[in-house]
Amino acid sequence: MDLNLDRDFFAQFIYGGVDITAFQFLNNRSETYRKWQQIWEQYKDQYPDLFPLKTGSALMMDAVLLLHKALTSDLQKHKSLKENAVRTCDASSSRYSDGGSSLLSALNGVQFEGLTGPVVMNNGRRTQYSIDVYKLRFKEPMRKETTWQSSDFQDLTFKPYSPETAPHNKTWKVATVIEPPFVMRIENRNGAPPMGPNLDLEGYCIDLIEALARSELFEYQVYLADDYGDKNETDGTWNGIIGQLISQERDIAVAPLTITQDRERVVDFTKPFMDTGISIMIKKPDKTKPGVFSFMDPLDTRVWLCIAIGFLAVSFVLYFVGRFSPYEWSVCEDAKERTATTVFSITNTLWFSLGALMQQGSDISPRSISGRVIGSAWWFFTLIIISSYTANLAAFLTIEKLVVSISSADDLVGHPTIKYGTKRSGTSWRFFEKSTVDKYVTMRNEMLANADEVLFSEYHEGVKKVRESKSTYAFLLESAMNTYYGQQEPCDTMMVGEKLDYKGYGVASTINFPLRNEINIAVLTLKEKGELIKLQQKWWYDKGKCGDQSVSKESTGTQNALTLSNVSGIFHILIGGLVLAMVTSSLEYFIQRKLRKRRSHLKMSKSYTLPNPPPPPQRLCFGSTSNRASVSQPVWENGHSSEAAAAHEREDLMSNDADGT
Repeated sequence: MDLNLDRDFFAQFIYGGVDITAFQFLNNRSETYRKWQQIWEQYKDQYPDLFPLKTGSALMMDAVLLLHKALTSDLQKHKSLKENAVRTCDASSSRYSDGGSSLLSALNGVQFEGLTGPVVMNNGRRTQYSIDVYKLRFKEPMRKETTWQSSDFQDLTFKPYSPETAPHNKTWKVATVIEPPFVMRIENRNGAPPMGPNLDLEGYCIDLIEALARSELFEYQVYLADDYGDKNETDGTWNGIIGQLISQERDIAVAPLTITQDRERVVDFTKPFMDTGISIMIKKPDKTKPGVFSFMDPLDTRVWLCIAIGFLAVSFVLYFVGRFSPYEWSVCEDAKERTATTVFSITNTLWFSLGALMQQGSDISPRSISGRVIGSAWWFFTLIIISSYTANLAAFLTIEKLVVSISSADDLVGHPTIKYGTKRSGTSWRFFEKSTVDKYVTMRNEMLANADEVLFSEYHEGVKKVRESKSTYAFLLESAMNTYYGQQEPCDTMMVGEKLDYKGYGVASTINFPLRNEINIAVLTLKEKGELIKLQQKWWYDKGKCGDQSVSKESTGTQNALTLSNVSGIFHILIGGLVLAMVTSSLEYFIQRKLRKRRSHLKMSKSYTLPNPPPPPQRLCFGSTSNRASVSQPVWENGHSSEAAAAHEREDLMSNDADGT
């Protein structure tokens, strides 16, 4: 039979459908065990296999202590024993030690509290010891069933399995601690006496206790504690709420009590009723107005640069299209000469592109297919750009940005002007104390170096330091408290960055508390129904005085500008339009040139003469754009239209112009 009770080992059989009886001789929750545990801490790294302490090792240690105490007592009474000659250890001599009987008498007279309980000897045998008996049943954690006493040797009879029930007529003692908004004293009662079991208290935890009591139908009385509970590293004892639960002065504790492994070893916790973690509180910076050039903020700098390049590219491509495409040329004549002209000069193409970009239009438009392709691509491009810009502009111009100097723990480390600290005792400081991460080790050393200035005993002291500092101090506290103080006047604090760790608040109870499972299920039920969210909304925001002060991207001015990846598609369309327009223009040019050469080899079947031009300063232009001022069109002598004649004339003049250039 093994008297070493390993709870973690037996936990795997909870759902196995087996009934296990286990025995424990070593009481690892006793004060004696905790005192010795502090001494053993320094040897854990050197002898890792010796821990946790086994029952055999504890019995051996008690035996050595018993012999030590007996010898010390016997030598004090019989000093002559020290003068006796040393005896040999061989079996040749039958002479016994003269001090044997006195040592046996001293052993029977020694009594002390050992690792395995009270050590009392009677005629060389140990008496008055006890063994705890534990039972593990289906879907039930291992519980202490009874204690077997060495004095009566009774037969132990276990009752058939039935879920443990708590007495309905018992009033349970609930411990808590004053910590706004979880627990606060009721103000403005006008001298009225406290009513009910809640003393004169209100808050999130008080409402939670009421909800748990209603669901499980139990009576309770609230008691205030001075602190949550810290472990004394010297003797292993606990104070505050945890100490009261260990000593069973209180039955359960409903407070912002962080679930940690040290606390989990001495008390039981339910599932977390609220998630939290270490966060950073800073003084809220002054809001900054949008700058003179804030109208450029909706688009990223690279987007503006690409728009400018696109504007120039469209203008120059349209200029070359106007030069190469015959459909963009007009034949004009006056009294002196005939000339071929195009409206798409470099200045006009720049003006056309700018008018489209500003959605104002212009007085010229392309007539060729290639020119219309590039114009359509540019119009579509400007449509999307202007729509995106307008949609983003309103948000940027109406936001008053908060210029935050830090946004994470990395920014705090090595910051030249900002100091930081936390609550002197509690889980937040213990996180830094036990952390081996370089960043947090640096922060711990920095806080210890300025302990008098940055470490505080209470949350409100650290918050006061933040408010009085001119953005030169950051307070590290749990996010739930950070959010609450951010909702209190004068509304000048804010939470920044992500949490440094993640943990939760749980309802604590004594080991094997009868209602532990029921309360755990009740907490989960309230969480699933959204009741806990409603309580948090009530005590953090509805009763807050600053409105919704959550730090969003808008409030910190970190709303992202439209980057090139957001609008790259319209640039692809624009580039495709430019390439297509240039290819089309080249095809038009080469086709028309080939047709012109073919016509030059054909004999004209009919001759024609151009009519005399109108008197100056009248100027006639053939093939002008549709929006140009119209003039009377000349007619060929053989009846052909003037438009056809203009086309032939344009080709000849363009050819001459091209050859001349």
